[in-house]
Amino acid sequence: MPQSVTLKIDQAKKHLSRLKKEVKAFLSRKPFIVVIEEDSSGDLVYRIRIQAPIPVSWSADIGDLLHNLRSALDHLAWELVVANGQQPTRDTSFPISDNEPRFKYNLQRKLNGASAVARTAVENLKPYKGGYDDLWRIHNLNIIDKHRMIVPVGTSYQKIPFQMTWPEKLGRPEVEAPPFTLRPADRHFPLKDGAEIFRVKAAARDSFRRYMKPDFLFGFMIAFGDTTIVDGEDIIGTLQRFISVVQQVVSDVCTQVSLP
Repeated sequence: MPQSVTLKIDQAKKHLSRLKKEVKAFLSRKPFIVVIEEDSSGDLVYRIRIQAPIPVSWSADIGDLLHNLRSALDHLAWELVVANGQQPTRDTSFPISDNEPRFKYNLQRKLNGASAVARTAVENLKPYKGGYDDLWRIHNLNIIDKHRMIVPVGTSYQKIPFQMTWPEKLGRPEVEAPPFTLRPADRHFPLKDGAEIFRVKAAARDSFRRYMKPDFLFGFMIAFGDTTIVDGEDIIGTLQRFISVVQQVVSDVCTQVSLP
């Protein structure tokens, strides 16, 4: 793998490492909590309360990480041309496109001077929307970051772990049922202060109170917000996947063209 490509990917990893630590520390301070209220009908209503805002500074780390990944691919394109004994131009770059016809046009222009083997290796990746979508996402998120911040938001998990215990009764010992999971219709993205996240109807509430002790365990994460590309996806998991994608793409192409 070319040195400049490695440096770019390593820099992306540094940003991710810092984000991981900061996100973990932020969530450990319980910035999102669930409070229980009783409404006029007797229902129990679980509502979100936002205790602390998500740090805006994370947007800069996200943008820098994406830029380094996109740059790593452009550095790869440059090296592919040089490896073929040709001179790169200002148009030389990795041809990620919005669709296949546009990609085929860009392939010739942006990898002009690269060997036929190199162009075929890139073509087989299908780096466009509807092909290798994660490459398209990296490319477009990087463009968005050039014009406005990619603002992370809070969201609740799509599943709610549920633990139920039948209390001791008439000499029968307390029984704890195996945990199971509920899937709410709305996973609440982005989180809004005061939003209803779950409701226990009055009739069900009476049954719970008489026969069992339910325990709802709500989980939260930090997600991409307002990008139309990765809305609601976990930031840490998605960025980790993007790094792996770029590493694999670079490795595969370098192997096919025998680029050290």
